[in-house]
This record gives sequence, C-alpha cells and structure tokens, in this order.
Amino acid sequence: MKKIAKILFPVAVPEPFDYAVPAGMKLAAGDFVYAPIGKQVKLGVVWDMAEPDSDAKPRKLKEVLERKPCRALSREMLKFISFTARYNCAPLGMVLRMVMRSHKALDPSAQAVMYTKKDTGAHVSGLSPARQRVLALAGDAWPGRVSELAKLARVSPSVVSGMAKAGLLSQNELPVDPPFDPPNPDIQERKFNLSPRQITASEELIELVKARAFHVALLDGVTGSGKTEVYLEAAKQALRDGGQVLILVPEIALTQAGLRRFSAAFGAEPAQWHSQMGDAARRRVWREVHQGRAKLVVGARSALYLPFADLGLIVVDEEHDTSYKQEEGVIYNARDMAVVRAKLAGATVVLASATPSLESLTNARNGRYAHIVLPERPGAAIMPEVALVDMKDHKPDKDCYLSEPLVEGVREALARGDQALLYLNRRGYAPLIMCRACGERLKSPDTDSWLVEHRRTGRAMCHHTGFSMPMPSACPHCKTEGSLHPVGPGVERVAEEAKRLFPDARLEILSSDTAG
Repeated sequence: MKKIAKILFPVAVPEPFDYAVPAGMKLAAGDFVYAPIGKQVKLGVVWDMAEPDSDAKPRKLKEVLERKPCRALSREMLKFISFTARYNCAPLGMVLRMVMRSHKALDPSAQAVMYTKKDTGAHVSGLSPARQRVLALAGDAWPGRVSELAKLARVSPSVVSGMAKAGLLSQNELPVDPPFDPPNPDIQERKFNLSPRQITASEELIELVKARAFHVALLDGVTGSGKTEVYLEAAKQALRDGGQVLILVPEIALTQAGLRRFSAAFGAEPAQWHSQMGDAARRRVWREVHQGRAKLVVGARSALYLPFADLGLIVVDEEHDTSYKQEEGVIYNARDMAVVRAKLAGATVVLASATPSLESLTNARNGRYAHIVLPERPGAAIMPEVALVDMKDHKPDKDCYLSEPLVEGVREALARGDQALLYLNRRGYAPLIMCRACGERLKSPDTDSWLVEHRRTGRAMCHHTGFSMPMPSACPHCKTEGSLHPVGPGVERVAEEAKRLFPDARLEILSSDTAG
C-alpha cells in the first residue's frame, strides 16, 4: 500500500491534507512538494509521513505530483510553525505562509554574464568620454550586467559590449543573486574600547553563547551604556562557533546609519530583512539564510520566520518596543516568539533594553532569565538629572503653564549657551474651545471630538476626523460675540508664553503642523 504524506499549504487552512505517495518517490517531513488542491496545483510542505491503516477501508487519495529538489525545512522550523499557530490561535497554513515568503528562493540562483574591469596595470589613453565614464564607475558597481553598467555610466549598452570586445572588460558567468560577504568576527578588537563593566557583561554573554544551549539573558542598561557594543561581542562569539546570528530591531531603526554600525563591526554588510524589500532582495536573503550561507541577519520582526540552518544567537534590540507586536494577519509578539525560536534551536537569546518590559523584568528577577545590568554610561558621560515638579507646590500665574522651577532651568541653560526643549504632546494653541456665555464646547460635526484651536492658521480643527473650519468670532450655539475661550495649553500657547519669558532667545515650534 502507498504511504501517506500529510501536506500543509501556505493558505488559510488549520491542518495538513493527506496525499498518496507515488511508487519510487521518497519523501520526508519538511520536503517541498507540488500537489493538487481543488483545481490548482500548489507548492506545499510535507508536514509528516504516515502509514495507511490496514484495517480501515482504503481511501481514494490524490497523489503528490513532484518533490522539489531543494533543502527541506528543518524539524525545528516545523515545530516553531506549529507552536506559533497553536499559541497565537492562527491557522497553521497562514504561519507557513509567513515562512514561505519567496517560492523562487527554493531554486538555485540564475546565472548571468557579468563584466569586470581588467587590471591593465597602467592608464589607458585614447579612450572616448563614454568609455572613460564606464571605467570611472565606483567599485561597488562591479561586477555588473551590460544594462546596469550602461545605466550607471549614462552610456548605451553597445559601449559596454564594445569595451568587452576591445579587451577593456572581462566577462564571467556569475549568479544573479551573489552570496553575502562573510562577516569577520575578528576584524576589530574592541576590548580596549569597552569599560570594565561592559567587558564583564560581554563575557557573561559570551559564556552563554559558548554553551551552545538554550539561554535567555536580559541586557538591562541605561541609555548610552553601550548595550549594542556588548551584544556585538556575543554575536562575534556565535559567528566564531560557526552559527548564524539574527539581530531583531524595530523597523524604524533599519536605517543606513544604523546598519553601518554592524558593517563596521564585522567588515561586511549584514543581510537585511524588512517589509520594504523588493522581490529580488527577498529571494536572495531567503535562499542564503536557508542554505546557511548568510551568517549575520539584521531585520524587523518577520525575520524571525526565516528558515535558519544553524541559529546560534538571537538578539532582540529594544525588546520593549511595541512594533514587535504584529496586529494584522497572524497576530504575535516577536519578542516572545524569539524566546521560543531560541529554545527549539538550542540557541541563546539576548533581550536588550534601557526600559525593559514588565514581563522580561519579572522573568529576570525571578531567575528565569540571566539579568545583566549596565547601570551607567562609560567614560566621562553621565546621566542627566531628572526631577519631578509638583504643580500644586509651584503653581504658575494665571493663564500661564510653566512653573517657576522649569522657567529657572531654562534660564540657566540659556545663560550657559545651551539649548532648551519644552515638550508637550498637544498640537495647536488649545485642545478645547469653550463658550463662556453658554458653556458650549466646540465639536467636530456628528462626533464628540473637541475642536482644537490653531491660532497660527486661524482655524479650529479636529485631529481625529480631519474636519477644519475658520475660527468663529461668535459661539455657534448662543451666537454671543467674543465669548469663545481657549482652554488648556498646546505647543503654540506654550511657545507664546516662552517668548514672553525669554524675549532674547531664538524660538522654534516643532510639530507635525510645522515640520514638512
């Protein structure tokens, strides 16, 4: 009797379907296969293998059509998919869909003819301006295809082809999706840059990574204490041990400036994974991670579902950040799922934050997580003094909102030649407009949302519905002229008071209304 393959498809299904395995086809859990579902043929994953029940009436099952000749998903990854679906009450197939983000990545990279500059050893004279522009292209443009080089040099493709025929360029058949440069964990010795407390913290993390077993550590350090430098030492150790490293960061932190820090530490750009990637970049990263060749990945929360071949370390930077919670599709918290992912892989996970989440802090204080604390900034840097001002004890004058201690603090900063920032999370001049005659509060039509006075533009606006109208001179309800009164402060009102208190200071208002 034919064996049965339980196949899960990346669609909204709660469980895998049974298919008959044709004679001569060998399948195992994790294999990618093509099988008919309805009137379509879809790519799915063998979830499990089963023997037919000899006592039961034989079932007429559709057969698996083809096994895709590529690396299978690991048992560890299948368990992670299963846990994510069960824990977050999500369809199993939708979690698999998060993993199978690029079907083309299962195939080897296509080959293309690439051109490289020949090292002639001397300056080539007598070249046309077009050819000179091609040879003047920066190093990161090479190797490149004819169309790419022509576009960068602003010449026609025939110029590049002609240069190859003239022996100025060499051509080779190279993969369209080249492998990532391997990170070098020993490119820089940073120990002398670290403070004694940072060295101690990094050594604690390194020992956890060396154990090659599941550990969770909360790296709890004040802002500017060097948490990134500390966990980079742990990442270097994981790379030395041959493992892959995943560094999760909030998507807003995936900037070129942020990524340059990782490039400088390892001498190579990390593989990036985020929602704004194109299909080609997504295909390249998925394939290289799956094959175990991409050793260092920096990504947003969805990078957790890349099929790592040998995961040695996960870092969740700014682990308290709410952007790690996915609120659509499969709903999950990447911080929690990172801990599960590390447990299944037998890896270390580092949760780094200056303001740890209550869950992580409780687990650390209860001994479930290692608690590594960086209480101070290194070197001469010191933490700023923070003070609370009780407005009951320091009441501002009538129609004023800045207390005396705050005013004195700003005066001292200005006297030193420093800058001062007064922060208020309210746009406009006043968050409420009230009629002194009848008590009417101006609201957006058909809602209970108060209108906000924007004195700079002379309008009353609703920040929820977008409704806007010119600021009325009389109450719309009782028609009393000059009775509308602003209640409470917005940034414009605080700026007005600051201008009166500090007439010689240069003042700017920064809000979404003024910053373009």
